[in-house]
Amino acid sequence: LSVAAAEGGAYEETVVSASRQAQSPLDAPASVTIITRQDIRLSGVVHIGELLRRAAGVQVMNVTAADTDVGIRGFNRLLSPRVLMLINGRSTYIDALGITLWDNQAISVEDIERIEIIRGPASALYGQNGFSGIVNIITRQAGQEPGTEVSAGVGNDGQVRGHVATSGRVGSLA
Repeated sequence: LSVAAAEGGAYEETVVSASRQAQSPLDAPASVTIITRQDIRLSGVVHIGELLRRAAGVQVMNVTAADTDVGIRGFNRLLSPRVLMLINGRSTYIDALGITLWDNQAISVEDIERIEIIRGPASALYGQNGFSGIVNIITRQAGQEPGTEVSAGVGNDGQVRGHVATSGRVGSLA
């Protein structure tokens, strides 16, 4: 009998990053934090680094105004290869440079369904770059919620941000 079943289904979230199979975060063999799409929307944050800063045990270091580095459980240094970033389960680590470029990913926070943060070693599942943990960003599926979405924002020093997305399904094409 799992803890989630004993709770009567009070915890409906599942995590896939901890053991590469869907399971309750309460049954996962690692310390897990899940940031859901609703959490992202309600936070108003538009930067992946700022979303990760809200999770316990995650340190986000702003190297420059346009560059961020992420550490888990105190293992952080400039351009640290110790935290593995995945997008939909695929590594974003750049072997030639030996780093992950956190701010140069081709996704927007509006495209994220959830973020799974696994604190602790994940090298057995993901290789040497998962030494102190992994961050798996899971994007929304195309065509799952048909419609068009537009968001925009203006900030200090003339910063302007815009996002337009449309999604739909026609037969097997999404």
